[in-house]
Amino acid sequence: MLTDNQLKLKEMNKQELKLEIEKLAKEQNISFIEACQAMQGAAAKMGSEKMITIIHEIKMESLK
Repeated sequence: MLTDNQLKLKEMNKQELKLEIEKLAKEQNISFIEACQAMQGAAAKMGSEKMITIIHEIKMESLK
């Protein structure tokens, strides 16, 4: 069963997800890329390929 936070993440759009990644990076004092990787790991545990793909897109856009 998914927790409330996991359900919230699953329902986020791309912009909301990007903001959450930025927030995670700041809170954990890690780079944006590291935060993306952490979020992709969480998405993988939830079995959300769609979220993994969206986070990958966000990560690639940040490298431009």
